[in-house]
Amino acid sequence: MPRNRVADATMRYLANPPDGGCVARWSGAGASIGGGIGVLGLAGGPIVGLTEPGMIGFGGLAFAGVGSVACRGNAAGGGGGGSGGGNRGRPLKELHDDSSFSKASLEFWRKKSTREIVDSLNPGQAEALRVKPDGTIMNGNTRIQILRERGFDVNLLPREPF
Repeated sequence: MPRNRVADATMRYLANPPDGGCVARWSGAGASIGGGIGVLGLAGGPIVGLTEPGMIGFGGLAFAGVGSVACRGNAAGGGGGGSGGGNRGRPLKELHDDSSFSKASLEFWRKKSTREIVDSLNPGQAEALRVKPDGTIMNGNTRIQILRERGFDVNLLPREPF
């Protein structure tokens, strides 16, 4: 496939991925690697003049492209490593039943994009997804419910231990 067709297909996929968390993880990995290359100057040295921000962007976009292919397999039901995506742990279990969710909270999170919800659950965030070893969600139940309504594979999300 010619380069412009690959780039176009990747950008179309990234604009509306079926598994935004998967693509975000690949993009984040690429940005980290790109940043490391930019800092260390291993991508061509001073002659090429690559900067850390430039390499972060390039790495993020390159890995997002790779991730768009890898994530397609997961979205179609393939891949994923068997037990919840490798080191992700047990399948997530809600602490509450569906009837106990606050209507106001559900309405609030339903107005947010999938990307915003996933980002809010990332480890290190004030309200990160916190999970017991058995998979019980101790923080993030409402957001996980919304993601499940949207068909998002929540078992692939990174977690903080509770």
